[in-house]
Amino acid sequence: MTPVFSDKQYDYDLPSDCILPFTKDYDASKTGAFASVSKIRIHPENQEGLETQHSPNAVAISQAIEQLRGLADGLDHLHNPRIAEKDLEVPRNSPDVDRVDSIRHGDLKPQNILRFLDKRSMGHARTRSELGVLKIADMGLAKRHTIVTELRDQDTSQRYGTIRYEAPEVLSKRGRSRLYDVWSMGCLTLEYIIWLLHGHDTLEKFRFQIIGDTQYSSTQFFQISGAGEAPQIHPVVAAWIDHILRFDPECSQDSAIKDLLEIVRKKLLVVTLKPNRMGDRDSSMFLRPKRDGDENPLYRATAAEFRGSLDKILNKILIKGTKYLQIWEHLVYNVFAEEFIEKIGASALAPPEGPRARLCQRCTDLDFWIGGFSFEDSWTSLAELAQRCNLCALILRVQDGREHITIERHQSTLELAGSELPILSIFRSPSNIDNSTPIQMGSPTLPNPETDGFFDLLKFLLDNCDLKHEDCGRKLSLQSSLDLPTRLIDVGTLKTPQLRLVKRRDGAYTSARYVFLSHIWGDTSQIVPFVTLRQDPTSGRDIDHFKKVIPYDLLPRNFQDAVRCTRALGIRYLWIDADTFGGAYCALAATRATGQNDGFLGFRLQSAFVTIQRKGEDPFYISEWIDDFQRHVIEGSLHRRGWVLQERALARRTIHFTERQTYFECGNGVRCETLASLHNTMTDFLRDPNFPEKIMRHSRAAQIESFQSLYSLYSRLSFVRWEDRPAGIAGLEKRILRALGTKGGFGIFDDGDKSQRESFHRSVLWYRGAEEEFRDGLKTIDFPADRHIRVPSWSWMAYSGGVDYVDVPGDTVDWEFDNIAGPWTRDSITTSNPALQNSAMAIPAIVRDFNVGKQLRGEVDLRYDMARTAEADGHRPQCVIVAKDKRERSEMKKRYYMLLVVPKRSMAGRDRNFYGRIGAGYMMGKYINLDSGTKVEIQ
Repeated sequence: MTPVFSDKQYDYDLPSDCILPFTKDYDASKTGAFASVSKIRIHPENQEGLETQHSPNAVAISQAIEQLRGLADGLDHLHNPRIAEKDLEVPRNSPDVDRVDSIRHGDLKPQNILRFLDKRSMGHARTRSELGVLKIADMGLAKRHTIVTELRDQDTSQRYGTIRYEAPEVLSKRGRSRLYDVWSMGCLTLEYIIWLLHGHDTLEKFRFQIIGDTQYSSTQFFQISGAGEAPQIHPVVAAWIDHILRFDPECSQDSAIKDLLEIVRKKLLVVTLKPNRMGDRDSSMFLRPKRDGDENPLYRATAAEFRGSLDKILNKILIKGTKYLQIWEHLVYNVFAEEFIEKIGASALAPPEGPRARLCQRCTDLDFWIGGFSFEDSWTSLAELAQRCNLCALILRVQDGREHITIERHQSTLELAGSELPILSIFRSPSNIDNSTPIQMGSPTLPNPETDGFFDLLKFLLDNCDLKHEDCGRKLSLQSSLDLPTRLIDVGTLKTPQLRLVKRRDGAYTSARYVFLSHIWGDTSQIVPFVTLRQDPTSGRDIDHFKKVIPYDLLPRNFQDAVRCTRALGIRYLWIDADTFGGAYCALAATRATGQNDGFLGFRLQSAFVTIQRKGEDPFYISEWIDDFQRHVIEGSLHRRGWVLQERALARRTIHFTERQTYFECGNGVRCETLASLHNTMTDFLRDPNFPEKIMRHSRAAQIESFQSLYSLYSRLSFVRWEDRPAGIAGLEKRILRALGTKGGFGIFDDGDKSQRESFHRSVLWYRGAEEEFRDGLKTIDFPADRHIRVPSWSWMAYSGGVDYVDVPGDTVDWEFDNIAGPWTRDSITTSNPALQNSAMAIPAIVRDFNVGKQLRGEVDLRYDMARTAEADGHRPQCVIVAKDKRERSEMKKRYYMLLVVPKRSMAGRDRNFYGRIGAGYMMGKYINLDSGTKVEIQ
């Protein structure tokens, strides 16, 4: 057998008849007293770790971005060091002193980025990786400035930076600011991306193309077309960025690399500097303000802003299983607001009259009617300005307490650089007809939730959805009376209120419209839940009495508010205690209530705001930002319950009542009571009025990925009784299986013998979520015998806790259909009924031994479902191969994706070997005993 050589082993003891994998023997050799030495080339297949990673895995990309984030943080600390007063060369209160003292590195290049592999130098645990820690070195050209760059008259004294990574302002006769380093970081980051995606040879090709054969034989990332012309991004650099974004597989969908490249393009390799950075005629070529809608970016970012952008990418990576849930777009859409005002009147959006805001000079100069802007400040300065400026006082109130802040304007919001969410909203008044600037029409104050004005907006939202969103009402218009609940509560009308129980079979329904209440019962040991089916004739609490009248005072607060809301919306019927919500006209979600007696139409805290009205202009408003659907709704107590996800997905429209405002959610997105619009990928998926029709328009792989994301989300929701976990999503699962045209159950799909039949293999490759590592792993659910349900160990529904899925690149693997097959494929089971016998749910598989005792970094990643290590109940774990790398390489060097299993003694029979699943992951083939294996059944 030919040997495989590694740079981790120095000498090899090979038999004399061993065939050496030499592909080239160089002529030159040297002979000594005991041997001759010559140079040869070894075949690539026989060299470990030689192959270039053209498709870097998610871990490598994540580690790379983490280290870039560390470099950006280090650069920010250079640019904004904490220097004691006694060390300043001039008094701190001098007008020539910047708010933060500046140190510019001046010579950032690959040679000055050092890599540390010593674990003692690793810092935070999240950075302990194969990549190690990257640190900025060589401060030989660093310059410390206490005077603001634009106030320095003399040219910079720094002379000899590395030409390739010089910023365009090197052409200016003025001083160089800290943003010089940011340009250099943009160059390094772009080269880093090219190297990550395509390796060293491609990076050298990129560098060579920049030099080119033109008269501008420059290695810099910018270019000047002619004398007197402003610098611009080098055409080769722009072309490479555009090509990668458009054609590279890593950028074909939402990805970390794509986001990173967009940061380089829009924030780092930007010629234009902020106006306060340079100030004379020599610098005018760098000061070209642009509007939000322009194709080119506005201004070059600071190191802190670069770090903040990287934090956003890392947060998306960290919550990969649920990232779709937390990433929201804040849209400006004034058509709806204009239509609402046209029908209701401008007074509906008029805030209480108050004095115009007192503003400092900086805030007075901010132009909200042009494109984006930004400004920097310190907490100390902001606190001083807040004494005489209402807007600075508002910013001070809502910012998160950091010492140095950068405020950025993005359409109709103000954001804190580096933060995930806005801090302030901008609203324009209805009288202002200028639509050229994306500012939301609305009001900073909200109406009392018990007034006509409040319900006017809710009715308009429903009417607008009926009129303009065909899909939202399509099924409602087609449903028959048989689709309605068997009983409803008739609430009457505002003019003729009544409260009684009516039954479908009695023919008592006069309309097919009804609303459904989604709520939390709370502590039922203290307050008996109100249900219409209770048989208690002695107290008048039974069906016969309720068919005549339901005493209003008998209802809990949540139900009373639901009755009032239903009447105010002009709807006749309400349902409160059944699971028939798919046909409801809309759902009322008592999101703010934690128990049945809390109510949801109560007092709401108003937002702080300032009114700005300049001479000859209509007023506009800066308000505390409250359009936080993620925190108010999704992370609220109601929507952390497992049962509510299904309610939310199957309800046609939902009105969410929260402590800060009310949200309207339908198949067209989320509309805030402030009139702002929100968009989110998972919300679009869940709010499909004909779930899951929308996602079925995409590829099979995208469909499976979306459903896995849904299961990851559901797995993190809670139950009072964990044995309800399979039932809590059964309705959605039936729809999914029907839409896919496949079989399955327990959160697993099985395409059977179809050509694209990897669904089963993909869906069994789940593993415990990262957060479960701090809770000793998943916990097995004990299903009571009277539930007549046995969930197999290969389903995540058998456990409590969050799960994610192994990232398997489907186009580079072969699925092992002979090693493992779904029970539906084997036995032609046609139902997803979780009450199936456990023996019917056993899946045939082939198990093999493995040994990872001498594993190398990056070659093994095994995740155990529960707190297990190498041993499990006295048995060594074995593996079931689910997929393997199909690229041409030796079996030893291929990556194998697998389940981890152990024998189940109590289930063993004379001719059947029963196993249970204990984990999942991947490893290289050299760690697996690739013999014929043993046939078993996994239960």
